[in-house]
Amino acid sequence: MTIPRRRRWEVGDFFFNFKLNRLEGLARAFISLIVAGVVVIADTVVWVFTIFTLAGPMLVGGLHEALLDYRIVKTLPGIVGGPNRVQFLSYPERVKLMLVVLCGNLDLAVGDPQILLQERIALASNPFSRLSISQEPFDPSRWGTGTAGMRASHVSEEQWKDLERTQVQLRAILTCQYSFGSIVGAPVLFYLGSFFYTVILLENRKGDNSTAHSLAFGEWWMALPFVAIVSGCLLASNNPSTSTALVGKGAVFEKDTVEGSSLEPSHSTSSFAMSDHHITRHSSAISELRPGKTLPRWAQFGMTPVFPTRFRPVPMWERGQMKTSWLANSEVWDGKERTWLRNKIQLGRAAWITISSSAFLLILFPATIAFLISYNTPRKGLSCRSFTFVIYTSCQMVLIIDAAWRGREHAGSAASTNSFLLSQSHSYGTSPAHVLIRTVLAILRSLAFLGALFTGFAGTLMQILGVYGNCRCAIPVTKWLNPWGQTFLINPNSNEARQASDMWRAWGYVAIIFMAIVCYGGWWYQRFLRHKFLLQVENLDARKTDWA
Repeated sequence: MTIPRRRRWEVGDFFFNFKLNRLEGLARAFISLIVAGVVVIADTVVWVFTIFTLAGPMLVGGLHEALLDYRIVKTLPGIVGGPNRVQFLSYPERVKLMLVVLCGNLDLAVGDPQILLQERIALASNPFSRLSISQEPFDPSRWGTGTAGMRASHVSEEQWKDLERTQVQLRAILTCQYSFGSIVGAPVLFYLGSFFYTVILLENRKGDNSTAHSLAFGEWWMALPFVAIVSGCLLASNNPSTSTALVGKGAVFEKDTVEGSSLEPSHSTSSFAMSDHHITRHSSAISELRPGKTLPRWAQFGMTPVFPTRFRPVPMWERGQMKTSWLANSEVWDGKERTWLRNKIQLGRAAWITISSSAFLLILFPATIAFLISYNTPRKGLSCRSFTFVIYTSCQMVLIIDAAWRGREHAGSAASTNSFLLSQSHSYGTSPAHVLIRTVLAILRSLAFLGALFTGFAGTLMQILGVYGNCRCAIPVTKWLNPWGQTFLINPNSNEARQASDMWRAWGYVAIIFMAIVCYGGWWYQRFLRHKFLLQVENLDARKTDWA
């Protein structure tokens, strides 16, 4: 599953600690097969329904991060500010922003990833760090032409080796991710294949209500691969092992305190070492969040961390917020001379409307197709199945609005509670208006979460078990209070049923085309942004402005 997670149920080593050359070992092997199968199936089912329940917030978090990545990569080369004048970032500042793109999904409150990675990625000071004043007249002759001119004029052999090592490290973090085709494209192709097969079956089963409703529920669950597509097109890796290997430090527990960690001031003379001001601010922010960070043991339900490494990725619904926190905690973000940078990267109201609308479209489109199929399947009307789709979509709309609001208001917060319902931010004010908004959003979030969970789990389960096939579930919602005397069409060969089957096939093909377009768009975006990012890694020694 390409969608990142922090915890899972895992089979203990006890069930594998035996020898097969003994009768006792064979018995334990049989028990191990059963227990391991039950645990893995339960863990997969719980995670799949978690994704489906929180599909809206996950899409908002992923799209938030995708837009931030694009704006950061676009800003890396610099911005022309007028004739013969340019606003640009120094070498260390650009590397720090590249780390935000590649590692900004790592939880700042676990293992101190931002400080350690900035200290490890490059160890030598660079002459470009002194040339970071914006609006400075741009003189190309100062930089030489390309790599050779820069090497000969400004950079010593040792600094040149450090630059090459930095480039290798950045490429390694990026390329440790599997390709979009292998982690998303192939599963989506398999999903579309099964979809296409179901549509073909409708050719030979015209008027078959059960096949039509199965198609509707399959289209409803298209929200799941949409979340996987958005997750797969992001540049930050879901596996923190590469970053941990570069740092070379062991795992820490979430309950660890800040004292004794790498938050202590660095004695390195590198231009990448954080200043005392930033260390104090970073430590203070994490200290405030520590008490509410770790879930109680009872709330973890026996789950263990997915990655037993020093660093941990945040849940999908917090990825955009965490990347914003990385930016806010970076020295690159401070100072009046960096106003142009903040204006270029920060998201405004129009960006948040775009993110929310895109996320809701990816939920609304499959739910609408599922609704139309179930609604127009004889007997026509708003009944159990179609009403399930309406409730789920309404709940997702509330969750998307709440996620977008919190993402916009939580800018700069390093909070990650590992729990969607418990997540909150210290950036909220204490005025009565803010308290009222926070309370209303918390109530609506909880109700919407429960509604999405019930419709996603109970609705799917009742469809699989055939509960929805009961005649009572065909009674329109408007007749639920007086269900007596209702009539039902049970002849699948009626003209009404056969005409409806033509509509089923049409909507099935539309769903297939739409998912193929979204999947291709995700692949194209990741391919485009990877190319631009690798180009900036290659051009760390040059000043390019061709980023359009």
